[in-house]
Amino acid sequence: VNCSRLFQTLNCSRLFQTLNCRPSYQTLKCNCLYQILKCNCLYQTLKCNCLYQTLKCNCLYQILKCNCLYQTLKCNCLYQILKCNCLYQILKCNCLYQILKCNCLYQILKCNCLYQTL
Repeated sequence: VNCSRLFQTLNCSRLFQTLNCRPSYQTLKCNCLYQILKCNCLYQTLKCNCLYQTLKCNCLYQILKCNCLYQTLKCNCLYQILKCNCLYQILKCNCLYQILKCNCLYQILKCNCLYQTL
């Protein structure tokens, strides 16, 4: 396989040219597969799964070990870290209610959670 001058100059492997990958991918030490999957090379640099970009999820979710579904549901990743149900954020309830095993309804009705505890 004849490599273009650009590829030879950048010391890119022939495989990269064969797969029609941008030379920048090899320069940035990114897998050519990222370009094929239309994923940003930055995802590999941040050690994020390409699937996160495909699902339009922020790479930060994987770094924080949060489920991508949380971003899809427009829930804060903090809810998963605190082991709170995403539903609490949707209902605009404080996660603390779930931690205290209080019904979210108490917050909606502007009642003190202590009432349920007692």
